[in-house]
Amino acid sequence: MNKEQTKKHLHFVREDIDHVKFLLDNLEINDEISPIHLQSVVDKCESIASSIKLLLPISQNSPLEESKQKELEQIREKILKEFENKRSKGQKEDQKDKLHQKLQRKQEEKLREELRCEIERKEEEERREELRREIERKQEEERREELRREIERKEEEERREEENKRNVQHPQVYVKPEPSTIDKKNTPDNTGKQTILVNLKRTYNSIQLEPTKIPLLGPIEERAITPNINDNIMFCREIFNEDTSLYKNILGKLNTTESEDEALEFLLEAPNLQDSTTLLAFLEEIKCKFYK
Repeated sequence: MNKEQTKKHLHFVREDIDHVKFLLDNLEINDEISPIHLQSVVDKCESIASSIKLLLPISQNSPLEESKQKELEQIREKILKEFENKRSKGQKEDQKDKLHQKLQRKQEEKLREELRCEIERKEEEERREELRREIERKQEEERREELRREIERKEEEERREEENKRNVQHPQVYVKPEPSTIDKKNTPDNTGKQTILVNLKRTYNSIQLEPTKIPLLGPIEERAITPNINDNIMFCREIFNEDTSLYKNILGKLNTTESEDEALEFLLEAPNLQDSTTLLAFLEEIKCKFYK
């Protein structure tokens, strides 16, 4: 390599060195530089060093080249040092970020757990409150039902007591009519009467009284059949064909007799004894009188 070529080669090396200086200035200004960028600077410096080594046999004793070599080595060391600092700083920041993210995840998990516990606690409180209200509602319904039954029982006792008092004050006396006063036209023959009587007894014996219809205990002779106004009208119309006198007469006989069989025989005088709900209701009234 002649002198002109050497000078030209050195000129390119100086340009490369200036370029590296420019890159180093940018490294100092920028806070974040990629490792690839730093590695490219290092490679550039090594390329410059190789180019200078080619000139050593020609200009080994040149002070200018030695100074350039030293300057290049210093630049190279500075770049390597800067690269290590940046990499160490990046690793520390990465560790710090990972630690921060881990701490943040733990805090979020803790908050989610606290929120879940709070939701479960509120749901449990709501469930208990709903159960308490349900129990109170049932207790209130039971109290109302007991009160209603008590009122009905007292009303039933008062009604029966009033009826007993009224019957004691105004007893219905049965006067047995003379045989000549019986209307023979409405009296069935003996065979028909026996058949009707058998049917009446069968129906009468099949009746099962409800607890509310069972009368207060007392002597049978002091009990009386006292239907209400609506029942009196229904019995007189459907069983006795609206014959009020006949109805009152038979009702008086039923209230004075002490025998169930005799009461059913008295009922044979009624003109309409066909099976019906009205006849069943009238037989229940008789059953209440003779209940034991």
